[in-house]
Amino acid sequence: MNLRWFPADPFSADIFRVTTLILFIHNFGDLHVELMGEASVDVNLEKSFIMDASGEMVGWARQNGYGFIDLNVFANNLKNLPRDAMKETVSLQRKIITYVWDNFVEIAEDASVYLVAYGGASFPISELFKARDVTKKLKGVAQIIGKSQTPAQVTRVTGADDWFVKNGVVYVGVDSKDEALFGPRAGIGRIEQLSTTALRGPVVMQRCIPRLDELVKSGRPFGHNLA
Repeated sequence: MNLRWFPADPFSADIFRVTTLILFIHNFGDLHVELMGEASVDVNLEKSFIMDASGEMVGWARQNGYGFIDLNVFANNLKNLPRDAMKETVSLQRKIITYVWDNFVEIAEDASVYLVAYGGASFPISELFKARDVTKKLKGVAQIIGKSQTPAQVTRVTGADDWFVKNGVVYVGVDSKDEALFGPRAGIGRIEQLSTTALRGPVVMQRCIPRLDELVKSGRPFGHNLA
């Protein structure tokens, strides 16, 4: 397995001094889910769309003076892996995300921390919640979910599931008929539907940035609608 955890410029230089820190986790290694159902597609162009959208997210953090950690959590679609390989990948995800949490996020003592997860990278959120008590440090979790993707759920973790619903937001681009799949009973937090037609992940990422910006600056829990 070819796992590439960190992009070329994964950390802002000031992460231990900032008052707001964005932990951006994503998976840019496999476009299978992104392109599911497409008859014809330019893969290189699709990769470019994803990287451009990621760049906009990091640019938003920089423009606002936020610190950021840009983490690529895996380079394979778990559903396509053999059982043993899937277990190995999940184990590596847990090790990497807890390492980053312990050695960077926890040390940023004065920072309000927001976790932003894109597409397939939403899955390691549940691993982090299982491995560490992150509710005291995190201020909110935003998941960006495009076409054929599903958000992470936090279940069977004492106290964390209620926190996750109250402090989580999921930005989705799906048909309105699919909205029930992302309801409050799923234990994933508040849903913001950005389109009534199916959108790919990069488009959802670009469209959610102004909403995420407003939400972070409001200081309100992510699970609450803005007034």
